[in-house]
Amino acid sequence: MSREGRARTGSYNARMDSPTPSLYQRYLPWRRSVESGFWVISYLASALGNSITANMDVRRLGLGFSAWQPVVWETSSAVVALALVPAMVWFTRRWPLQLDNWRRVLPVYLLGSVAWSALHVIGMVAIRKVIYASQGLHYEFSPWWWESGYEYLKDVRSYASVALI
Repeated sequence: MSREGRARTGSYNARMDSPTPSLYQRYLPWRRSVESGFWVISYLASALGNSITANMDVRRLGLGFSAWQPVVWETSSAVVALALVPAMVWFTRRWPLQLDNWRRVLPVYLLGSVAWSALHVIGMVAIRKVIYASQGLHYEFSPWWWESGYEYLKDVRSYASVALI
């Protein structure tokens, strides 16, 4: 078949000057879904793994908690942390941490870590109190200053991980 015959059938009708979109350009329409999925899957996997190990520790140490309790502890933590991700996205866009400004921005991030931890603790304790009450039990978070310090030591690592991602 001649070249003219192929052109009429549509085989060579693509414009030569239109560039093929890059991988990043093709990713952009999916970006929000991919990033949201990343956070949801990450926190769900963390809650599942932590629930399993917490239950193993409870059994090994003979602490007498029901199997659902560590699941509530870990899931409430993951749900609240996941709910805080949009605030963290806003925060890191408002005060980006870069090599040329880290000394100036670090105090803001340290204050942010306290706010993150306070919101995380308030949210997860509230969820736990509601779930425990629905089971006819009382969730105890005391002494609050000791428990808050304990939670902050864990939360500051999570906060730093989220800030750096």
